[in-house]
Amino acid sequence: PAFYSLIVCPGCGYTAYHDDFDDLTEDERASLWTSHEERMAQLTHSLCGLRSPEDAILATDLALTCYAQRRPNERRRAVLLHRRAWAERERGDTTAEQQYLAAAREAYQAAFENDSAISDESAVRAAYLIGELWLRLGDPVQAARWLETATRVQDDKAHAGLVRDRK
Repeated sequence: PAFYSLIVCPGCGYTAYHDDFDDLTEDERASLWTSHEERMAQLTHSLCGLRSPEDAILATDLALTCYAQRRPNERRRAVLLHRRAWAERERGDTTAEQQYLAAAREAYQAAFENDSAISDESAVRAAYLIGELWLRLGDPVQAARWLETATRVQDDKAHAGLVRDRK
């Protein structure tokens, strides 16, 4: 399923999640159109049919490029980098996997610490993923800190949510 979570336009190479595919401002459309030839040069064949692991990587890379040209969104970037790490794990490239896991961790952490629009549920998920990624990257002390953060919620159900520690 991860191979097909991104839609790739065969006409311009614009790539995004289904929920974001049509949600473009005119400025974003114009910006994306100016770079469509670069994306099309990467598309040696259509990604509309069955996708190989390499096709899924290409779709992810195209999405990273497209999202960077749109409104910057660290949460989307983090998820895409995380998926890219999974693809590298599947290919057996441990070095690349570790690099993408570290980049995903940094993006999740930036979203957790700086995104004022992040919901409490998303913040808990981000803190958990940051902890999990620290663990995968070999730092159990940082992992424990973030996993503890993910479990801390206020007692008052009316104000239930994550208590974010910005130290």
